[in-house]
Amino acid sequence: MQVINLSLSDFSVVPLVDPSPALPVAPTPAPGPAAPREEPRCTAYAILREKSVHKSLTVCGGKRAEGHIYTSITPVLEIIILGNTNAQPSRHFLLNYKCEDKSGSRFV
Repeated sequence: MQVINLSLSDFSVVPLVDPSPALPVAPTPAPGPAAPREEPRCTAYAILREKSVHKSLTVCGGKRAEGHIYTSITPVLEIIILGNTNAQPSRHFLLNYKCEDKSGSRFV
């Protein structure tokens, strides 16, 4: 079965000397009774949906210049690009994808 590897190049961020290999997605609450804390703000760039497995996540930008976002479970991934509002500055980014089968062969 084929899967899709998705990464983000965020041109609104200055590259770091030692960037993290993964980019943030929308924050999820910590398990257990933890003290309330303020979650980091997510600058939403896109929404990813895999309808057949009922999975959805928000792609957050503005933190790192480049990195892996998500590897799909199925070969079908819906990507919804979110627009700017008047209150937001322009965002310049590129979503990169590679299709792979589970044996490691790559398709473009």
